[in-house]
Amino acid sequence: MRISPGEALFKAAACAFFVAGAALAVDAVGNRDYAPPPVPEQQRQEEEVVAEPGPGARVAVLRRSVPVHLSIPAIGVSAPIEPVGRGWGGTIAVPSVHEPNLVGWYEEGATPGERGPATLLGHVDTASSGPAVFYGLGRLRPGDEVKIRREDGSLAAFEVNAVRVYAKTAFPARQVYGPTPAPTLRLVTCGGRYDPAGREYLDNIVAFAHAVPAHGVSRR
Repeated sequence: MRISPGEALFKAAACAFFVAGAALAVDAVGNRDYAPPPVPEQQRQEEEVVAEPGPGARVAVLRRSVPVHLSIPAIGVSAPIEPVGRGWGGTIAVPSVHEPNLVGWYEEGATPGERGPATLLGHVDTASSGPAVFYGLGRLRPGDEVKIRREDGSLAAFEVNAVRVYAKTAFPARQVYGPTPAPTLRLVTCGGRYDPAGREYLDNIVAFAHAVPAHGVSRR
């Protein structure tokens, strides 16, 4: 059976974030003297399709260029980005736990600003430092801005349209990583319910965002 690149991505991603999420949680438990990471205030059914803007809201599609820096003013994120590929068993690799402010971009997928979903992932916390780069991801709200500086000097700007929590055992890979007709962005981390016995988070938090014009957006 032939599998398209998009199909392969969301199938690999579903496995990756189940496996990688457990690994992040194990590393996190050494330091629990801080509040649990926030989760979105309102949730709907996991089967719901997270709406993307219609054709009238589309922006120009950018050429491929590696992302180098992420800024999310609403939750105080200013972080470098490094490409990540596939890890053990074909799963998506994650940034080093020794660099809690580092964000990973899945290099086999779209770059931010290209057509399709670009995927950025980061740790929620680590044993050595406590809260990490995506600790506040669950606080994002529709309308919050995400800015990504790219290697070619251009800026890709996005606006959050939804934030969801999904059980790792029922992660909707097609909904999160499936093809989109316009440039979109997915920010992924662990969070939600925490199992102290198993020393792991049981959920993933995903922020969905769509591209918006970068005019007037700061290039910091």
